[in-house]
Amino acid sequence: MEAPEIESVSQGLEVFDDVLARARGRRGVAIMGICNVTPDSFSDGGCFDSPVAARARVDELIAEGADIIDVGAESTRPGAASVSASEQLRRAFDVVCYAVSIGACVSIDTSNPQVADACLGCGASVLNDTSLLADGALARVAADRQSAFILMHTRGTPTDKGGFGEYPDSEYGDVVEDVMAEWRAAATRARSAGLRNDALVMDPGLGFAKNGRQSRDLLSRVDVFARELDVPILIGASRKSFLAELDPEAGPQERLGASIAAALHAVRCGVSIVRVHDVRATRQAIDCERSLGGS
Repeated sequence: MEAPEIESVSQGLEVFDDVLARARGRRGVAIMGICNVTPDSFSDGGCFDSPVAARARVDELIAEGADIIDVGAESTRPGAASVSASEQLRRAFDVVCYAVSIGACVSIDTSNPQVADACLGCGASVLNDTSLLADGALARVAADRQSAFILMHTRGTPTDKGGFGEYPDSEYGDVVEDVMAEWRAAATRARSAGLRNDALVMDPGLGFAKNGRQSRDLLSRVDVFARELDVPILIGASRKSFLAELDPEAGPQERLGASIAAALHAVRCGVSIVRVHDVRATRQAIDCERSLGGS
C-alpha cells in the first residue's frame, strides 16, 4: 500500500507542548498509552491488530487517562524482522486517523520516514523514533511537519539484537555517560537536519542494546538525564524483561507491580513522560502518591 494522499500539514509540536504542560501541571508527568497494532510485540502482539480492536484500544487508553496515544505497527522486540512502509501503513494509518479525529494527541512509533510523513500528515503530533536517527530523513520529516520528535537511544536494529542478558557488560563504560554522549551526537544530527531543539524528547532506551543490569542502571540514575539535558525525558519500562529479575517466573503481563514501581521512580526523578501499557493502574499510583505528599 502506498502512503495515502495528505491534504494538511500537522503542527503537532504546539499540540504536544500544550498536552505535556497540562499533564505535568495536573500530576507532574504525562502518561503515554501504548497501542501496538502488531502481531508480534513482546507483550500484547496480536491483541489489537484489527481495525476494530485498535480503535477500541484507543478508546480504552483515553478513558483510563492517557495523555498521549503511541501507535506502533512494527515490533521492536529483540530479533524482530523489519516491516515495510506499506505494511506499517496498512496496520497503523486508520487507527492514527481515528485517534486524531476524537481529539487525541497521537505519537507514531516508527523509524520509517514514509510512515512518519503519512501519519504526521493526518494529524499525529509526535514522531517516536526508536532507531537513534538511523535515517536522517526522519528528522527532516519531523521538522517539515512541525512535530515533536522522541529520539530513543539504541545501537543497531531489533533484527540484530538477542534477548536480555546477551548484551555484553563490556560494551559500555559508564552506561549513563555513554548513552548521553551517543544521544547528544544524534540530537546534533537531528538539529542539523532542521529540527528545532525544543522539539526533541530524550528516551534512554531501556532494553535496547542493553542487558538487564545496564537497563536497571539507566533507570536508577535517570535523574542525571533530567538534570543534564535541556529536553523532556521519556521512560518506557513497562512490562520489560529486566523488571522480572526479582521475579523470574513473571511473564510480561505479570509485571504490573514492577512496572508501576519503575514509573513512580521515574516521576520522582523528574521525567516528563512515562510510556506504559497499563494506564489506569499507573495513573492511580501516581495520583495516590501525589495526594499523600509525594512527588
